[in-house]
Amino acid sequence: MSIFLRLQIALQKRFSATSERGFTLVELLVSMAVMLIILSGSLLRFNTFDSEILLKTLAYDVALSIRQAQSYSLNVLGSSGVFDSPYGVSFTPDSQGYPLFLYGGSEERPRYDGDASILDAYQLSRRFQVIDVCVVRSSTEYCELDRLDISFKRPEFTALFYVEGYSEVQNAQIESASIDIQSSEGGPVATVEVGYTGYITVTLVQ
Repeated sequence: MSIFLRLQIALQKRFSATSERGFTLVELLVSMAVMLIILSGSLLRFNTFDSEILLKTLAYDVALSIRQAQSYSLNVLGSSGVFDSPYGVSFTPDSQGYPLFLYGGSEERPRYDGDASILDAYQLSRRFQVIDVCVVRSSTEYCELDRLDISFKRPEFTALFYVEGYSEVQNAQIESASIDIQSSEGGPVATVEVGYTGYITVTLVQ
């Protein structure tokens, strides 16, 4: 038998013995640990991404609700033959819902009170809530308000703000208002800003 044939047989036996041996318990545990770390990281990133998408979607829903109140006011949606009634949306911190209302009172600044009737009640997801409402007057921001009402009245496109919580801005000319929304678990904050001129923007702050 030639030396090459012997060498080939020896290599085959060695390879066969190694193949039959398989993985040790330590190798299996190390492989599983690496896979678990990779999977955990992927799931964490997915949950964060999913939470941000839901938060931004909710913020746009809030913005659309405000735009709907504006549209109702400008498009002459009447009630009992009255076509210039103000429509608005009211926001309260630590709440998971907000109403779209029709104001039937005579106050210059419409508000969500006994003279208002609810047209629709919107609900945020149970994971999210309004955490704060703010207004800006003379470049000074006032937050932690008790309530913020944003309404519109025909024929003006501008927003009317009514504030509870700060008497100095309750009947003042407010430049803009904002609604902050966040998950109950913390994380990024979505802000819906409404300007006096009627613009509405949505931003996400990490």
